[in-house]
Amino acid sequence: MLKGDMVILRSPVVGDAEALSEYLRDREVFSALQGSVYPVTEQDMRNFIFFISDRTVPLSEINLTICLHDGTVIGMCALHDFTKRGTAQIGFWLGRRHWGHGYAREAVALVSRMALERLGVKRLYAVSAASNSRSERTLSSLGFKKVRAGPGGKDLIKMVLTR
Repeated sequence: MLKGDMVILRSPVVGDAEALSEYLRDREVFSALQGSVYPVTEQDMRNFIFFISDRTVPLSEINLTICLHDGTVIGMCALHDFTKRGTAQIGFWLGRRHWGHGYAREAVALVSRMALERLGVKRLYAVSAASNSRSERTLSSLGFKKVRAGPGGKDLIKMVLTR
C-alpha cells in the first residue's frame, strides 16, 4: 500500500469492480486504455481483478487501485513492461468526476517513487494519446520529458522519467 496526502494506492479487490467499470463506461476515460475492448462490464473488471490477484500466475506488472482516504475508489495506476535494463511503463486513469483535483499527480508520484527507489527501475515511461493534455501536464509536472510521438509519429506521445 502507498499512502499520500490525498490518495491511497492498494491492491485491487473484487469489490472495486463496480466503481471501476462504471468509470470505464465513459468513453473519454476508456480512451486512456490502449488496446482494451469497449465497453468494459462489471464482470470484465471482476475477471481482470481475479486474474491479477491470482498468485499462481506469474505477472510482470503491478496494478493498484487508487482510493481517496475515505475508501472511495477513483481509478487505477499500473507499472508494467519491466525490462532487464531497468525500464518500466507507468499507466494511470481516473473516473471523470475525480479529474482536476491533483489525485492523478499524487498517485503517479507515489508509484514513480516506488519504481525508481524500491524496484530498481532506472527509466520510467508513459504513453498517452496526443490529445490527452491532462495526462501530459500531470507527467510534465512530475519531471517526465516528452521524447517522441508514438508509432507513425502521431496520435501517441511518449514521456520519460529517469533516475
